[in-house]
Amino acid sequence: MKSSSIIKTRSLDLLQGCAVGFLSALLSNARVLGSFSPFGISFAAAIPKEYSLFALAGSACGYVIFGGITDNSSYIAALLLVTIFKFFIHLKGHTAETDSVIQGVIASVSLLTTTVISIVLHPVSTITILLKGSEVLLCGSMAFMVSMVVHSLSSPSHEYRFVEKASFAILCTITFLSLAPLELWNFRIARIIGIICICIGMYWIGYAGGVLVAILFTIAMTLYDTNLAVSSGCLIVAAFIGGVFRPLGKIAQVTMFIASATFSAVVLGVEQVTTLDMVEVLLGSAVFFFFPDNILDRLFTKEKIPKVHRTHTDGMTSKLEFVADSLTDLQHSIEKVSNHMEAAAENDIFHIYTKTSERVCKNCGLNTFCWGAAYGDMTHALNNLTKLLRTKGKVEKDTAPFFFQQKCCQPEEFLQEINLNYKEFLAKEAATRRVVEARLMAINQLEGISGMLCEMSKELSDIIANDPKANLVVQEAFQEIGCQPKEIHCYYDKYDRLYCDIYLAQRPDDFHLEQISEQLTEHLNREMELPSVVSSDLSTKVSYFERANFRVDFHASQISNNNNRYCGDSFEYFMDSKGFAHIILSDGMGSGARAAVDSTMTCSIARKLLQTGFGFDATFQLVNLAFLVKSREESLATLDVCTIDLYTGMAEFAKSGAASSFVMRNGKVVRIECSSLPIGILQGIQYDKEEMKLNRGDLVVMVSDGALASGEDWISSELELYSQLSSKEISQKLCAEAQRRRIDGHSDDITVVAIRLKK
Repeated sequence: MKSSSIIKTRSLDLLQGCAVGFLSALLSNARVLGSFSPFGISFAAAIPKEYSLFALAGSACGYVIFGGITDNSSYIAALLLVTIFKFFIHLKGHTAETDSVIQGVIASVSLLTTTVISIVLHPVSTITILLKGSEVLLCGSMAFMVSMVVHSLSSPSHEYRFVEKASFAILCTITFLSLAPLELWNFRIARIIGIICICIGMYWIGYAGGVLVAILFTIAMTLYDTNLAVSSGCLIVAAFIGGVFRPLGKIAQVTMFIASATFSAVVLGVEQVTTLDMVEVLLGSAVFFFFPDNILDRLFTKEKIPKVHRTHTDGMTSKLEFVADSLTDLQHSIEKVSNHMEAAAENDIFHIYTKTSERVCKNCGLNTFCWGAAYGDMTHALNNLTKLLRTKGKVEKDTAPFFFQQKCCQPEEFLQEINLNYKEFLAKEAATRRVVEARLMAINQLEGISGMLCEMSKELSDIIANDPKANLVVQEAFQEIGCQPKEIHCYYDKYDRLYCDIYLAQRPDDFHLEQISEQLTEHLNREMELPSVVSSDLSTKVSYFERANFRVDFHASQISNNNNRYCGDSFEYFMDSKGFAHIILSDGMGSGARAAVDSTMTCSIARKLLQTGFGFDATFQLVNLAFLVKSREESLATLDVCTIDLYTGMAEFAKSGAASSFVMRNGKVVRIECSSLPIGILQGIQYDKEEMKLNRGDLVVMVSDGALASGEDWISSELELYSQLSSKEISQKLCAEAQRRRIDGHSDDITVVAIRLKK
């Protein structure tokens, strides 16, 4: 995945570099007064350093192709100077204006240097020297403007200033000027492209946009050849009239543009506007007219932001995101500091021998012999001693390595000190391990809280507008049944779906909640679903949402191990307040009461978190954390979650150590497999995740490990056989068949959950 991302990034960089090279070559063809063309140098100076070589190559090729090496030798030399300057001058850290000024100076100095050398080698008249000086100033000014355009395009979020808009307009003019000499089958490419741009300007902004592009095009054509001023200028009037008719549609815009251009040609006469000019108008207009509207809208139409009442959640979203980022930074800081401290305080077993030698061997007469002449034998003996300590916990004289038995003159004192220091080593190692576990627990808590805040922020960002009318309808409905809501929030999300969250001191009965659903449907003209209800010790949250496109037929069947009173598998099914159906399945370690406790705890916590609105990351992280802190005894369970968006049919599967699930769609069975570990084994949690689009009639089957004791293939075969049965019949048949196939003498809890999507 990482190498694929790198290849994609490099390919994009190469594509951008080629685009820079092409534009550089094109701009080197733009000439003022027929001979001055410093724009390739300006563009190369203004382009970011990473694309400098592309700009150098493009401009150099352009100067060679469009003018020849001899005539443009000073320009090519200036290009080389620009590239050298850019690789030695550091531009980072300045403002956009400062960078642009520096790049303008680089362009001017480079061209000035080569111009002076050229004049010295080939003297010219005073007028030519003045023109050359003006060209140097033009080169620097153009580099400044191109640089401002580059900066503005790299920061599209800010509001464009006048200098940036003016720079972009001038760059467009120079681009048209560079296209002016190019022809294809006697058709002028610049004029056809200019007409297309004029039509786009009318389409995007209106008559003002069309007139602006037409003026820029006319200026460029006039700079190239004054004889083209009239034929180009008549397009300004045509752009104005065509833009006025833009609200009537694309056909009206193009028709009036062509009609106005034709009228201008008739009035001005054939000498001013030729037949070829009019054919070019028709070609440019035709290209624009047949260009797909959806692409034009995507590229050139500003995003239409609905004019709705924004809620107070805008500020809350930013605050939650900021707090989540801060917690993530804190988590990383703790990890970094802890790693440094752990490395500094590393508990090395050879410190035992260092301390022992200082206390016992320091004043021994054989110290020089043992730790000097016989150092190799001593090291070998200490390695063997380490193995004994690790396996038996202490060393006796008769089990000590041969070297200590034969060479050491005070073996009892030496080994006693070794055993004492080893006990201290084990105590320190255990304390370090507890500190590491506590630190990891704190880091995981910060990570879990950060994830929760991020998900809350995402949920708040989906809220587009409040609905005061719905608030009043809901309040009246609850007051009629004798309930006074503490808070009511009725809002629309980005998909224009209505949600109503009501917070109450106590839970009303289901009959009244169903009545209120019918009232909301009648008064709000939106078909509302039966509510999702979540209760805590202090309050109850009742959530109404619009009826979804799909419904779920759910059923689960279980057989406990040896008909045990307790089943080690647990499951939950519920709908949340956003129109999502959640199915949770957990298999506790082992069987019986303890496994039942673990699986029930897993399902209960996961349900609470998902029902509250948290996503998979926070849910799995916090369930795992709950297992790590609930007891010192080893405790683990699988966690298998399927979430189905009942508006779209998109299903998400998340598994941690869980058995495979099976999806029956279009007559074929697809397996959702899992390679991750169960909940409660490691500090950090990794889980498998997969998405799949479901349609009406598709079937999802989730099972515990007990159902797969005799393999998985038989389930696929059975599903194909039972595909037309109800969820209840399928779960019961699969459960019974799994028990029948268990012929290995062992038994396990079996759970089969079947979910069918219906309209």
